[in-house]
Amino acid sequence: MIVFLKRILLICALAAVSASAAAETVKVPVGQQGEALQGIKIPKRGILMKVVVAEFGEPLAKSTPVGDPPISYWEYKDYFVYFERNRVLDTVLKFKQQNGAQ
Repeated sequence: MIVFLKRILLICALAAVSASAAAETVKVPVGQQGEALQGIKIPKRGILMKVVVAEFGEPLAKSTPVGDPPISYWEYKDYFVYFERNRVLDTVLKFKQQNGAQ
């Protein structure tokens, strides 16, 4: 019985090692994301929706508010603007794949 358990443990260990050896590495260039869009003007945290429209124009799309407090977002060409009620919560740049990137 002990020999059988040792064999099962050995098989499990080998399976775990071979699975991790076959793992794929995914590269996400998060640190480089802002480099391509450096100098772009984006809405700052805390400003009102009407100020965003006045300074940046109408968005390409608007989501409907969800939750309490209501959270919504507007889509612009290079970024998304997230709102809590009528104030900017955050602005997130869209990912732009650089030439030669995989």
